[in-house]
Amino acid sequence: MGQLTEGGGASPSDKISINLTAIEKQRQDLKDIHKNIRLALDNLDKTFGKLEDHMKGEASDNIQDYVVNIRQDIITPAYEYNDKVIVMLNAVEATYSEEALQVL
Repeated sequence: MGQLTEGGGASPSDKISINLTAIEKQRQDLKDIHKNIRLALDNLDKTFGKLEDHMKGEASDNIQDYVVNIRQDIITPAYEYNDKVIVMLNAVEATYSEEALQVL
């Protein structure tokens, strides 16, 4: 880690120390969370599909509207968000790995 100079700023000759192991652990933890969220969303989607099969008449129309809204407003955006998080984490890990190699 860089040390502070007398003026309060970091010394220009100091390099930033990056703990790649900690970044990788956080990235892996978030990937595990992503996997669990995706499984939960898949299960929710399957449950809605089974529920639609058993409903008839007006109740069926109402539940189908509800399911469509849930899929559009929750499930699809959650998939997209989770995928973007993983892409960003992979980019961060790759960037810091590359910078660490340049410092060596």
